[in-house]
Amino acid sequence: MRHKVFAMTMLVMIVAAVAGCATLSPILLRPASVESDLTYSAFITQLRETGAKVIEPIDDIHQPFFSVIGTVILADDEYIQVFKFDDPEAAEEATYAITPDGDSADGFQWAAHPHCFMKGSLIVLYGGTNQTLLSDLRQILGLQFAGK
Repeated sequence: MRHKVFAMTMLVMIVAAVAGCATLSPILLRPASVESDLTYSAFITQLRETGAKVIEPIDDIHQPFFSVIGTVILADDEYIQVFKFDDPEAAEEATYAITPDGDSADGFQWAAHPHCFMKGSLIVLYGGTNQTLLSDLRQILGLQFAGK
């Protein structure tokens, strides 16, 4: 009986230690959404449904830290970069190029502090401060995985 109590106590301590370490995991610090995919056209539709005036595409954009070419859109006179990856796992992997504060990506420094979002296979970067637009992006994409 004494061995069972000891074994159960050890099991509880191990589970608690693992759970405690898991809260420090970089994956948990990045609330990237892999579970549900979001297409580019669905993102644009949802952004328009918030009342934002969206003009797209404005231009293509290449960021040296991403493996795909993105699209620049204009939403309420603010530039937003949208990157579509092959699948959610590839998008999630790409998020690790950006520092948690969003200040740099693979050594590249931004002039402004970007807001970095991911949902499904999309990564969306917004370098502005329009609080209404940020709220709309959070509503569509969820929490930022990096940025201030």
